[in-house]
Amino acid sequence: MFSCEFCPLVLASKGSYFNHRKRKHQNEYLRSLQQNGKGFCCSLCKFSAPSNKDMIYHYNIVHEKGLKLLHEQFAMERDFAAWKENLQTETKTLYVQLKKTRQQMDYEVIYFGCNRSGKYVPKDDATHCTKSQGTSKFGGKCPVYMIKRTHLSSGLISVEYCSDHVGHDEEICHLRLSTKIRSKICGKLASGMEPKKVLDYIRDDHRKIDRDAMVTRKDIWNIRKRYHISNVEKHENDTQSVDIWIKELSTGNDFNPVVMYKQQGVTDCDLLKDDFVLCLQTEFQKHMLREFAQKMICIDSTHSTTKFLLTTIMVIDDFGEAIPTAWIISNREDAELLTRAFSALKHKCGDIMTDIFMSDLANNFYNAWTTVFTIPNKRLYCNWHVDKCWRRMIAKTISNLEDQATVYAYLKILHCETEEQKFRKMLQEVNDVLGETSPQFLEYFNNSYVLDDKYKLWASCFRIGSIANNNMYVEAFHRVLKSVDFSKKQYKGVDNLLMTLIKFSRDKCLEQFIKMPKGKSTHWVAEIQKRHRLVRTVTGVVSLGENEWKVENPTDHKYTVKKIEPQCLGKCQIKCSMCNVCVHMYTCTCPDFLMHAVACKHIHAIEISISGGKTFAFQQNRNKEPEVVIENTLVGTSIVRPQSLKANLHKYVDKIHEVIDLVDDEDCLKALGKRLVLGVAVAKGMRPTESFPRGTNMSSNKHFDTQKRFYSTQAKVGRKRKNRLKYPTSSESTELRAKLARITPQLCALCFMSDDRNDTAQVLWRQCEICDCWLHSTCYSNHDGCPICMS
Repeated sequence: MFSCEFCPLVLASKGSYFNHRKRKHQNEYLRSLQQNGKGFCCSLCKFSAPSNKDMIYHYNIVHEKGLKLLHEQFAMERDFAAWKENLQTETKTLYVQLKKTRQQMDYEVIYFGCNRSGKYVPKDDATHCTKSQGTSKFGGKCPVYMIKRTHLSSGLISVEYCSDHVGHDEEICHLRLSTKIRSKICGKLASGMEPKKVLDYIRDDHRKIDRDAMVTRKDIWNIRKRYHISNVEKHENDTQSVDIWIKELSTGNDFNPVVMYKQQGVTDCDLLKDDFVLCLQTEFQKHMLREFAQKMICIDSTHSTTKFLLTTIMVIDDFGEAIPTAWIISNREDAELLTRAFSALKHKCGDIMTDIFMSDLANNFYNAWTTVFTIPNKRLYCNWHVDKCWRRMIAKTISNLEDQATVYAYLKILHCETEEQKFRKMLQEVNDVLGETSPQFLEYFNNSYVLDDKYKLWASCFRIGSIANNNMYVEAFHRVLKSVDFSKKQYKGVDNLLMTLIKFSRDKCLEQFIKMPKGKSTHWVAEIQKRHRLVRTVTGVVSLGENEWKVENPTDHKYTVKKIEPQCLGKCQIKCSMCNVCVHMYTCTCPDFLMHAVACKHIHAIEISISGGKTFAFQQNRNKEPEVVIENTLVGTSIVRPQSLKANLHKYVDKIHEVIDLVDDEDCLKALGKRLVLGVAVAKGMRPTESFPRGTNMSSNKHFDTQKRFYSTQAKVGRKRKNRLKYPTSSESTELRAKLARITPQLCALCFMSDDRNDTAQVLWRQCEICDCWLHSTCYSNHDGCPICMS
């Protein structure tokens, strides 16, 4: 039952109630609509109407707008969609659906209205500001509407609409991209075209000034995200998207690359509820870890890839290049979490034994690794991290710029010393210099880098002949990942990082497959060839006996070179292409060989003198199988005569003429024209030309004439740079070493402590006559002779 709100009458149906209200109480109803702000309100006056037709009548009679009420009919849905798209473009209108689809008798009815109608109501918890063009709602009711009625049995579509706007201007900025341009952008993105090139293509192809011509890079990124074109985001929620990816990787491959996965919010006995851990290792990475882990393991982590940390485990292959063998994505990097991830990695790969373990100065990586795997033979700090910490602490504890430069120079001389005896004596002397300059830095230096044999983790004399000079392998990988794959942007999606890492492993696998048969000129090979060209600076070679020589330099330095049994057994991939020498064949006492583990110029000089200056055409070890496969593929290939090719081309030209006569579509003709122009350009470029006439005689190595360039006429104003910390030169190093030699040290060269930890109050000292090192008498007496020089 429906009671009338204006009289005591009660009606049986809703339709009867509406008819009664319209016939008997129309004025009262319109007055109530106006008071309550409901119905169809005029944007030019205070009039309100119950329907769109009444409002159009009001605009035509009272305001003389001349609005038209039109009707159309269509036989198919696609015809209606094409007509609606053209109508929106011509009238600069966007018809939005106002209500859900309704069914009336045998018709399906959809109501559309202007997107500018209505009033903007900001949300209380809104986090975004209003757009630069302002809200699309103008605060009134636009008479533009459309009613689509589809007959359910026949499928005929009848449309009733009005396309004349009142109350607002026809502004392009408040419209949306058309369905046609959206489809075109989706197609280009799905084909693999980059967003920047898609934008360039759209702007070149569009001629009219409309909303589609105002496409921006942000629009393309929004379309890419809206339609999930990247095929990476399986779900809008990153958590569910990662779950779907993990499920597909775990079930869709013969080898499961997911080593460990712990989602946030899931209770685990060893980890916190809020912890997130994802450990990845492909089959290729597992093989590389087993094959090359014996040399060295590098571990480091980075941020700014996602909201979590990315930890990378790397090894060095036969070519001297780094290969990532496992990744750990986690919310923290303490020893507890890393131990759990390493345990899962050990369950998959087995125990890993390595000679050198390199990481940053923190102990979390090393403690977690030694808890799970076999303890490495040697642990080393990354030189880059050591230098970075020194610079930061010097700037923090020492205010005088000259003192900063002096302290840093002493530290770098100490860092680069390659003889242990000299290093121990120099460490005693540097300790006294630091005590006079900055006691605060001295305390930090001793606690972090000296006591408890920590000096063995960073000093160059304890890493002789090792390729482990720094941890830049991992740093370089993280830099490439951020700059190339992520375009220097921080992605919040873990699924993007997950697929990027999987594809990176795939690319590394292909690169490794290419290097084995083809070889590769790496950074290490370039360094060896560079030193081969420096052989001319060697002044003389003197034989000291069998397999031992003394090499003289212009600087009066003499170094000893010894030939040894090569450990590589002739399979080394890092050799000089001119003299066929590798780093495993000789040893040299020069700092270049000891610090960089590369065949120095003295080794090249010995090899050239032995071979009598004979050069070799060295080739890296190759696998002949790919060449055989190519040869077998080429066998039996038929050769097509040029006359047959010309006949076929003439046939294609005739077909092109037929297509041009039949096709009237402008886009198709443009596309055909572009390809024909490209084909003609290629043909002209490949056409053989007549021989050029011989000009005047000139030298074959003559340089080109200098090209004229624009140049600035303004005077250059140099910026005053701060006093940067820099490496000392050779002359500065000699001067600083002489100053250190005049200092009487206050630390023992063996235990590096001032107190001999004896019960007596007096500390007894003793100096070795061979190495000049000062030691506690108790430290000296505990050994048969000097423990430093073993004399």
